[in-house]
Amino acid sequence: LHVTASARANWSSVVLRDRLGDDLDGDHAFARLNPAAGLTWDATDELNLFAGVSQASRVPTPVELTCADPEDPCRLPN
Repeated sequence: LHVTASARANWSSVVLRDRLGDDLDGDHAFARLNPAAGLTWDATDELNLFAGVSQASRVPTPVELTCADPEDPCRLPN
């Protein structure tokens, strides 16, 4: 039985500049540590079984960031 573990660090930034004014301007930064783990078992000489689990993340799109303020609803068509 073999056990593996890993982690990936993600740092991302989104810089928004509104060309028609400054209502949609914003500097956003996101950081996340995504862990993963796996098991490998040599059941026989011919059969190896593997199972793994991991987490992932994504950075919000500019449309999601500009529409996120409940006091200032989205100006872009959805």
